[in-house]
Amino acid sequence: MTTSFAPDLRRPDADLVRASLSGDREAFRLLFERHVGAVRAYLVARLGPDAADDAVVETFTAAWGARAKFRLDADSARPWLYGIATVQAKRHRSAEQDWHRASLAERRLALAESPPEPHDPPELSRELAVGLAQLRPSEREILLLVALGDLTVAMAARAAGITAVAARIRLHRARKALTPILTAAASGDLHDH
Repeated sequence: MTTSFAPDLRRPDADLVRASLSGDREAFRLLFERHVGAVRAYLVARLGPDAADDAVVETFTAAWGARAKFRLDADSARPWLYGIATVQAKRHRSAEQDWHRASLAERRLALAESPPEPHDPPELSRELAVGLAQLRPSEREILLLVALGDLTVAMAARAAGITAVAARIRLHRARKALTPILTAAASGDLHDH
């Protein structure tokens, strides 16, 4: 099936942003359609599906308002959009933290009522959440942009507004801090950490 939009689907992101600066809403709609799935997946992984839906809308609304700040020499708008999405995720973080605290309290109550069997497998997601919470925010952001956003280190650096060298250092520190936690969780030594 051939559509009239086929040539526009091959247009570089920079061309779409440039056209949207002249008021071409159709160009921005194409940019939205090209990247909304990836931005939503990143925000779902960061915030959960309920908060992510709001954050996606806020991300693209902010992108429309900030499109004059887009670097027209960039190969892709995705790192720029992830940078905006990261700001939205930070705004939703307090709600995320409230949810996390309530979830932990609920889990503690459930564990108090029925303690786990000694041979139960470790809960890696809980251990990972604890490990992520212990990271510096700047290191956590780069790790999540690379792991959840599926960005290269250079793209994550651009999204975070830092140099690629700084991003590599932060990513290395985050991985180094998480490795012992995840190794202990995988080996069953959760009580040692």
